[in-house]
Amino acid sequence: GTRADLALISAKVSSKDLAGALKAVDGLQKKMPDQPLPVLLRGRILQGQNDVAGATAAFEAALKKDPKYFPAVAGLASIDLAQGRAEQAGKRFEALIEADPSNYQAHVALAELAGRTGATPQVVADKLAAAVKANPTQATPRLLLVEQLQRAGDTKAALVAAQDAAAALPADLRVQEALGRAQIAAGDAQQAVSTFSKLAASHPKNAQVQLHLAEAYVAARDVESAKGALNRALELQPGLPAARRGLASIAVAQDRLPEALAIAKQLQQEQPKDPGGYVMEGEIQARQRNWPAAVAAQRNAFAQRRDTEGVIRLHRTLLAAGQKADADALAASWRKEQPADMAFRFYLGDLAIAQKDWAAAESHYAAVAQAQPRNALALNNLAWVLVAQGKAGGVKFAEQANEILPGRAQLLDTLAVALAADNQVAKAIETQKKAVAASPQDPSLRLNLARLYIKAGEKPQARAELEDLAKLGGKFAAQAEVQQLLGSVR
Repeated sequence: GTRADLALISAKVSSKDLAGALKAVDGLQKKMPDQPLPVLLRGRILQGQNDVAGATAAFEAALKKDPKYFPAVAGLASIDLAQGRAEQAGKRFEALIEADPSNYQAHVALAELAGRTGATPQVVADKLAAAVKANPTQATPRLLLVEQLQRAGDTKAALVAAQDAAAALPADLRVQEALGRAQIAAGDAQQAVSTFSKLAASHPKNAQVQLHLAEAYVAARDVESAKGALNRALELQPGLPAARRGLASIAVAQDRLPEALAIAKQLQQEQPKDPGGYVMEGEIQARQRNWPAAVAAQRNAFAQRRDTEGVIRLHRTLLAAGQKADADALAASWRKEQPADMAFRFYLGDLAIAQKDWAAAESHYAAVAQAQPRNALALNNLAWVLVAQGKAGGVKFAEQANEILPGRAQLLDTLAVALAADNQVAKAIETQKKAVAASPQDPSLRLNLARLYIKAGEKPQARAELEDLAKLGGKFAAQAEVQQLLGSVR
């Protein structure tokens, strides 16, 4: 058999003995001379050695054995992407679809490629819908479509996609769970309760289903039933951290903080190396404004897991506790220890904006943009803080951000602001119109458009936008400015 060969190859790769892995592949290939798998594994190992030519040859050899072998196509596409040939990668998947129309993996790969290269959320969703149509019996593309629609904020379309998936694959647990989550996101909590109740009945020993049922009950504002589901989850899986956190969250929501704190302490005792219990305690202590205890708990959490999330959480707690000097020392220490942690630098940039420390924000975003030249959000924010300081260069960075992620409303909004600051008002107006079209439900974008019309002296257009905003009444928090601007254009 080949199982031992595959296990040996995996072990050699895990231990970074790539030469030994290639030797083990030779043994596998003797047993499978006509199959593409050994050649594929050789290509992946060579790719890990940065032997691009060797990897390419191996993937191509795998395709000669099976022209419809998706993993080999994906391997060649990954090489294309690494060398900046996204269009060539896409053509590979398109050719595979033409040869094998039911290959949903190729459709999914095209969707992922579209997302990576800046396609709009709708384009990505359309490609995932094509994957569903190509092979309706596969759960993966259906689940990815629901997830993509939810990420784009289209909860109604996500619910429809989840309902279609559940009808097509009624026995698939993952699909039914996706339906329940989509029902919660769409505001149909009672239907979610019904969906997860049926799943709980058909999977009585599945603790995860009980967690989902509890979430549905919370959304339906049936707290006691939620507690019952969480306790059943603990019966099925004693000490389950997610169930403990759920019970603690309910206790906090009901202002039963001592009970919530007891749950956090219990979680710490059961899993002392897991930061979750300490994080929970820190949040509860912060809610009670017991800052020394909140800081101590977050320090314990960070000691258990020193990562970006933990250092940000501790930093925020120190600032909330009024310990700015300690927070600054922590930030300096972490930057020295982890100079490549750009997520932390981005967080510091956001924090500097909140404090209106434009120079510090510029420094942080510039560092992120230098380390990650295709980080569109860093470029966008860098443009914004340059404009805020009255400095030149904002247009360049905003344009770069929009090239990387085209069609994003907030990025277009920043570009419009930068163009206006550069006295390119007509171009700013056209850009802001695109921002409004990309996110028509966001009234702040229309307010910015009205400001640009006023700056351009186009009072009728400004008045039309402002009158529409005035109709929103209390639904739009900036009504005071709307009324003030309306007065200036009448």
